[in-house]
Amino acid sequence: MMGWRHIICVLCVCVSVCFCESSLSGKVHSPLYPKAYPSDLFVQWKLEVPKGYRIQLTFIHFDVEPSNNCCNDSVMVLYGQKILGKYCGQDNSANGQDPGKEPILSPGNHLQLVFQTDGSNAGSQQHLGFSAFYQAVDVDECSSPNPEGGSGPLCSQICLNTIGSYFCDCNHGYQLQPDQRTCLSAIDCDEPKLLPNGGFRFLSDSQNHSVIQYHCNEPYYAFPGAQNISYTCAADGKRTVNDHNDIIIPPCLPVCGNPSGIPGSRQRVLGGKNAPAGTFPWQVLLSVTGRGGAIVIGEQWIMTAANNLVSGSGVTPKESVRLYVGHNDVKERINNPPLEIASIHIHPQYQGNNNFDNDIALIKLARPLTFNSEVQPLCLPPEGAKYERSGWVSGFGYTEEMSISNELRYIVLPLVDQTECRNSFERLKQQKIEVMPFTDNMFCAGLTEGGADTCSGDTGSAFVLKDRESDRYWVAGIVSWGIQCGEKGRYGVYTRVSRYVEWINKIMRDN
Repeated sequence: MMGWRHIICVLCVCVSVCFCESSLSGKVHSPLYPKAYPSDLFVQWKLEVPKGYRIQLTFIHFDVEPSNNCCNDSVMVLYGQKILGKYCGQDNSANGQDPGKEPILSPGNHLQLVFQTDGSNAGSQQHLGFSAFYQAVDVDECSSPNPEGGSGPLCSQICLNTIGSYFCDCNHGYQLQPDQRTCLSAIDCDEPKLLPNGGFRFLSDSQNHSVIQYHCNEPYYAFPGAQNISYTCAADGKRTVNDHNDIIIPPCLPVCGNPSGIPGSRQRVLGGKNAPAGTFPWQVLLSVTGRGGAIVIGEQWIMTAANNLVSGSGVTPKESVRLYVGHNDVKERINNPPLEIASIHIHPQYQGNNNFDNDIALIKLARPLTFNSEVQPLCLPPEGAKYERSGWVSGFGYTEEMSISNELRYIVLPLVDQTECRNSFERLKQQKIEVMPFTDNMFCAGLTEGGADTCSGDTGSAFVLKDRESDRYWVAGIVSWGIQCGEKGRYGVYTRVSRYVEWINKIMRDN
């Protein structure tokens, strides 16, 4: 019999509840009270008060058959699925299982009572049950912890509690906004200036000033010094930036050489695997009479090989040059309009024909690019740049099957010693193979055994190295020329960009 009673005790919590009309106070008592309550009962009450209040429940009289863990007869108080108390016994009984005279306070505006009895309330030891009183108690929202979800305090400045609710107010010199919780300065300060490639949001500091915090669209843009800028409209109407009387907001500068990731394994442009999305966001698809490559180095600047833009008839008109950025798939990329070109700048000492010394050119765009995960600039060579180990090259050139690639591919190629590079061209000359001049403005990269190389259609793309100190990628070379593709003992030749940093900066500064 005790086992059966224990099962009934557990199951009672799951029974449905009857809803009662909301009121500010009321009484509740066991059936037949003040007479003895019947046996085999299961009665529930759902107490509710208006929102903005809590329920305070007090037992006036309590007399319920005592038992171990109150599993014969009991009164249970619940808030939702949470049990606030389970009681039996008599007022001030020694077993300590009665509710006593201390009020029970609900967390919210509702409460549930469950009264259950077994079949043993008979004979001379009959129990009378209970009588209780409940009333609505105001919730002081202003003293409550901040709401969940990170929305901040109920009021940005002043919170005033009222019966069943609250309202917000502002300090002198501030106005309550339409959201009825935020305060902004009522002083006639200028509207916040828009920040290109960034934005702002309203804050409120500990001194109750109206504060606007500027930020850049990271990780593609950053302030010099990588700090957010706070702009305060003080009560006297004067503006300050980071506690200084300096209202100049720094620009959001592009972050260079910081792609989402660069593959580390050896793959081949000449028949290699596709480059993962976001790995070479500086890659430009260039189209003149054929396909070539170029490099994003600034918001309005593209770098490429001069031989992409110069032919026997001179410099290609800008209207005949097409530049595409974005997706790694050529078909997706050319679905977007080509970038509008403002001007083309060929290095003044580039000769062309059979001499690709100074093979470098800059293209200025008519409008700035907006950088994102698919379009980002590559850094220029750092001061004292060291050419060592291996670098990355990407492109849309020919594959090993000599078919043009419609997916961006990449390769990791070792740098070749300058002496070995010169010797390789001398060996070709001895075989009566025509070779263009190799100068100190160039370097070689590739495998002695061949099989991995850049090829036609990759010209103008970047040879990329990584700076160990800044952890950023920089343009070490530009794919320039070579003798066939991927042949044993023959290397690709690249323009050494570190020798042209001064010229690059001058062109960008003067234009």
